[in-house]
Amino acid sequence: MAQFFSPAKMQSIRKQVTAAEAARKDEQALKEDAKFQRTIPKEQKKADIIKQRAERDAARQAVKKQREMDKTTRAAQQQVEKELRDARKTQEQKEKEGRAALRLQSRLEKTKVEESENHLPNREGRHSILQRVAKSRFRSPEMILQSLPI
Repeated sequence: MAQFFSPAKMQSIRKQVTAAEAARKDEQALKEDAKFQRTIPKEQKKADIIKQRAERDAARQAVKKQREMDKTTRAAQQQVEKELRDARKTQEQKEKEGRAALRLQSRLEKTKVEESENHLPNREGRHSILQRVAKSRFRSPEMILQSLPI
């Protein structure tokens, strides 16, 4: 068999093929590295987005919880204020009823006194029947007593 290529030439071709293969492997490694370099920021960006979402959700939950607490606090405060108003109204009503009872009692006592004055026969402020008759006839009570048949 005849040799078409010299061993030096074959060795040089092998070196070129090995170098080309090494270059291709280096290029492949560079492409993979570049791909990872692009993937790392994408993954980091995804992780950042997930983290931001979690932070926003936590903030929303905190705001929601605070609103609920505020609502509960307001409701409790309104209930206390309502109870205070009701107690004050009840107290005012009792005072009003007490004053009305005192007025009624005073009025009843006054009426009772007036009635008792009207039924007493010889009170200083009221003349007896004999005195009224004498006065109406311009006579003294003694004269009227003398004129009555006994």
